[in-house]
Amino acid sequence: MIHTDTQVLVWLFNRQSSRLSDAAKRIVAAQPLLASPMTIFELQMIRHKTGTPDPLTVLARLRQLFRLTVAPTSFEAVARAALDVNWTRDPFDRLIVANAMADGAQLLTADRRIRENFAGAVW
Repeated sequence: MIHTDTQVLVWLFNRQSSRLSDAAKRIVAAQPLLASPMTIFELQMIRHKTGTPDPLTVLARLRQLFRLTVAPTSFEAVARAALDVNWTRDPFDRLIVANAMADGAQLLTADRRIRENFAGAVW
């Protein structure tokens, strides 16, 4: 399984897979996806800005289409991993990356800054 950044989830939900890299498309097609619980909250924040559907609707559709599950890692483990993510002050990026780190997983992300700073980032 591979963790997914929130923007990737939004693109998948909106059926904008053309925005994914070719490697990302292969990853999405080949394996189940994991989402940090932090993506649920970030989806809510995006909803307030853009009017997208509520996060639970987004997750339900992505569960059906892409075998998405929410990572069960304890918040304490994620918070401990986040202590080492000091290259950003963005709480969403910090905790989403930390969740992937705590799980020993890669993170599928288009975010350049994450890719430059997290060795487990793939695109």
